[in-house]
Amino acid sequence: MKLAKKTAAHKIFKRNDGRYAVKTRKAKAAKAEAAVGSKSAEEEKTDAGK
Repeated sequence: MKLAKKTAAHKIFKRNDGRYAVKTRKAKAAKAEAAVGSKSAEEEKTDAGK
């Protein structure tokens, strides 16, 4: 797996089969919905700054 994106709360990896895996800071598997929610919140912050 390769690291695709790192946030304060999650690490998003691209798996060898093309799907994505999400892990918490403590390296435990997390549900993708939680990471997607934090990702969209980050994108909103960067869009607001433009």
